[in-house]
Amino acid sequence: MNTNWTYFFLLLLNLYLLVGGSSAAESMLSTELVDKLEGMKQRALNWLSSERRGDYGWGSDTSRVVIALAAAVDGWPQKNDLEAMLIAKQLEIELLAKLLRYPEEVIPPAQIAYYALGLNAICRDPRDYYGYNIIGK
Repeated sequence: MNTNWTYFFLLLLNLYLLVGGSSAAESMLSTELVDKLEGMKQRALNWLSSERRGDYGWGSDTSRVVIALAAAVDGWPQKNDLEAMLIAKQLEIELLAKLLRYPEEVIPPAQIAYYALGLNAICRDPRDYYGYNIIGK
């Protein structure tokens, strides 16, 4: 996935949350603008789904996408949503693979932050993740 496009769509999702996700902001905006923002959010979510790999991940961007999905979709991930559970498991697999290589392969601080936020989004504790303190790394 092209990282620039990822950031663009994450920006769109955050814009929606900032402007269109609040009922107070909605009352100040025209319904036309709110509808446009909702349409942009849906197109961004559709694009993210289309870029997903067969393993239910996005390569090195999986943690960023998990954060975006949790921010953009109310109640994500839901307990009985198989797709969301597979995405969450893929995030965990990618992180565990990195942790197994940790002393030899250093994980950049920004990537650790994305993983910590992603774990939080799927209701996992980044301070005690299978005995690892992700935040303390």
